[in-house]
Amino acid sequence: MGNLIMQQFGRTAALLAVGALTVVSADRAFAQANTNDSDEPFVSGEILVGTDSPQDREALINQLDRTRQNLRAGGEAPAALTSQRRGGSSVKLKVDFSASTRSRVQNNPTAELQLLEQVAEQIKSNNPRVKYAHPNWIVRLDPLDTANAADGQILNAVPDTTQQPQQAGGLPNDPVFKAGAHWHYQPLPMGMNAVGAWQAGFKGSKDIVVAVLDTGQIYNHEDNNGSPNILKGYSFLSRNLCTDQPADRKADATDTGDACPEQGKTGSSWHGTHVAGTIGAAFTNNGKGIASVNWEVSIVPVRVLGPSGGTVEDIADGILWASGYEVQGAPRIPKKADIINMSLGSRGRCTEADYGLIKDAIDDARKAGVTVVISAGNGSYLDQQGRHCSPNRENQQTCTHRQEDVQIYRPASCQGVISVSSHDVDGQLAPYSNFGNSVSVMAPGGNYRKRIKIMLGNEQREIPATVWSLVQGSIGGMDGTSQASPHVSGAIALALAKHPEWRGKPDLIAQKLKASLTPTVSGACPSGKPCGAGQLDALKLINQP
Repeated sequence: MGNLIMQQFGRTAALLAVGALTVVSADRAFAQANTNDSDEPFVSGEILVGTDSPQDREALINQLDRTRQNLRAGGEAPAALTSQRRGGSSVKLKVDFSASTRSRVQNNPTAELQLLEQVAEQIKSNNPRVKYAHPNWIVRLDPLDTANAADGQILNAVPDTTQQPQQAGGLPNDPVFKAGAHWHYQPLPMGMNAVGAWQAGFKGSKDIVVAVLDTGQIYNHEDNNGSPNILKGYSFLSRNLCTDQPADRKADATDTGDACPEQGKTGSSWHGTHVAGTIGAAFTNNGKGIASVNWEVSIVPVRVLGPSGGTVEDIADGILWASGYEVQGAPRIPKKADIINMSLGSRGRCTEADYGLIKDAIDDARKAGVTVVISAGNGSYLDQQGRHCSPNRENQQTCTHRQEDVQIYRPASCQGVISVSSHDVDGQLAPYSNFGNSVSVMAPGGNYRKRIKIMLGNEQREIPATVWSLVQGSIGGMDGTSQASPHVSGAIALALAKHPEWRGKPDLIAQKLKASLTPTVSGACPSGKPCGAGQLDALKLINQP
């Protein structure tokens, strides 16, 4: 029996000790920009430009001073315009405004964004070989609702089952699974039927590679320490957005935390480890901790989110690197990914004009044969005018949460991706989840307001019906489309182990997935909120001809 430790996520948390591990029920989490299109966070002074060819990029760079003289930001030409070559045919431009312009926009990000977008539009409209020019957007990892975390219930300890006999019927002996907390692996409509796949003998293969683009990976967790399922990975963080200091990209995807006390975030999410744990990062069937969808798989952590988030530049490079492309300054990935999971995104449309760098990276990933799975998003807090707001005690009536159509979330709305909405323990669209006719699939993401009954020793208890996976030093329950997406990535990985002929064919995989979906239960999708094509069923996907 392990010690019970209270770890705070938002306002309250619930724990379940599992051997030497501790289980924490956290707020639902989704990597999302904290704002809408009009005030989306961005890197000050940076514009990302894509051209038709490397030659066109060089021509743009060679004429940079003349370009600067023709630009107007608030009626004045920028004081300086410098370039940094990127891979392919893109370039990052640093815009230094004149002294008078700087004084007008100082401490006013909305005003600076308007000027940056003016400059970006002029660069594009004045050069027919420029495909896109847009700010270097920031994607932040923020809990959707920190005011309504789990209820603080502390549960009895679950015994370590390391020395106990293996479970019969092809099921894992991990105590969180045996206690009944992994509702999300059960048959439909409750879960995604990982148990059906396991009982049929499908448990994955280390030959299948899943890249997890997120906050990185905790490598020394008791339930994954030394796991052959986790590869070294890479960190593409180029800037600490909390301290606004440059960061060194490196061949180490360790999650060192994403707390930012300077901005009021004192705890780290360990989000990437939680996501990877669902797909296959845990030692499944080792008598400790949790079970993963895949008992065998190769997880490549790609750190693209750090303190206060990450930039679309870093995310795009992470996509390209995981897909086997050369990225400046980084060694090529030893074996490219079959699947990329991105439990991240922001409010906005996936247009070339405004999101071209990510859109191109996803297109290139698909050309390389990579299937891209992305969470649909958890909606937004908006005021009565439809602008982003942060809920507090004073604005409870005017700042409310709204689920939204996935078409206004990116990169989940980008062409060719598999977008994932979230359902709860009853197969209902989760109350936070985005929706839409273009959603590819609905998968378990949890709802902490609902409860499930589990057996702790000889005693029945209730815990929040969240998704249970790994966090720092413990096991955490989170709910969100961030948690739904890895169930889909995990199911596809299981299917590829059975069907190697599907590998490298993202369109075929999407077709097989759609053909395997089960219609949602009656009333699962409220009026005006279509859930997508159906619920995920891992065994039916594996059994597709």
